[in-house]
Amino acid sequence: MGVLQSTESALNDENTVASQNVLSTEADLADVLILLANFNSSKIPIPLPLVVEIMNYAGILSPLLVENEDSSTSGNNCDLVHLSLRLPRDRYVKPISIQLIVSSKDQGWSSYPSQHGTRSSHTWGELCLSSDSTQRVTAFRNIHAGRKFEPQVIDIPLSKDAPEQFKPLVDSILSLHEEAAPTSLNLILRSMYPGWTISVEYASLSVKYELAGDWEAFVAHCALMRGH
Repeated sequence: MGVLQSTESALNDENTVASQNVLSTEADLADVLILLANFNSSKIPIPLPLVVEIMNYAGILSPLLVENEDSSTSGNNCDLVHLSLRLPRDRYVKPISIQLIVSSKDQGWSSYPSQHGTRSSHTWGELCLSSDSTQRVTAFRNIHAGRKFEPQVIDIPLSKDAPEQFKPLVDSILSLHEEAAPTSLNLILRSMYPGWTISVEYASLSVKYELAGDWEAFVAHCALMRGH
């Protein structure tokens, strides 16, 4: 799953997006929240954190996920979208973290033996929003002249605790609002200089969400949607 193509074409092609609905099915969500609302009407308060935990345990607010299990190798100053994940715009949920898992390497050799084994490869991966592809952040960099695929897990909290290198992306995501144009989170594979190639055997990109705002209003919204 996932399509490898040029940055420009992928950013303009909505068919490259592969993701699931963060709210699972609306029917399931409505059933769970209406049940909680009915329970709450008996004057037993249900704190929002507990509602979130119940929904997470039930898999209702499951993370958005896109993955690519197809091996690929790209070079010649590549600038290719490898994964694209559509982000929802909903007043009742908010993103809280991003996780990128990637297993990658460069071409496995170079003419600079003093740099072999260091984190200085001219191949790397970037994250950006499709709505602003010029605002990119480096998510990972390969080992220089690495001969084996290296698994890397990059966790990015969508908060003030985000590492400095990711803050431009975090700020852009948190500033998205319900009326904004559709946008996606993209993983872009990069290489620089002739002879340098980036190979990926697996990659996945996920965004975790939690319930936000007035959850009782959310229940009313779901009840209206279901005709309750």
